[in-house]
Amino acid sequence: MPNTIEPAPEMSAVPAWEQSQTLEDSIYNTMTENNSLIGMLLRRKQNMSAELVRPVH
Repeated sequence: MPNTIEPAPEMSAVPAWEQSQTLEDSIYNTMTENNSLIGMLLRRKQNMSAELVRPVH
């Protein structure tokens, strides 16, 4: 696999394939968390915009 990272000396007991899987998993998890945070912020922004547009009684 060309995108496999060289294992750090202290982690050499773990096969490189497992390390690359773990790295990909952590990247995927980070991206998923970021997407949900971005979604949450966008929803909050939409809610604020809706409140600003709502007429005051």
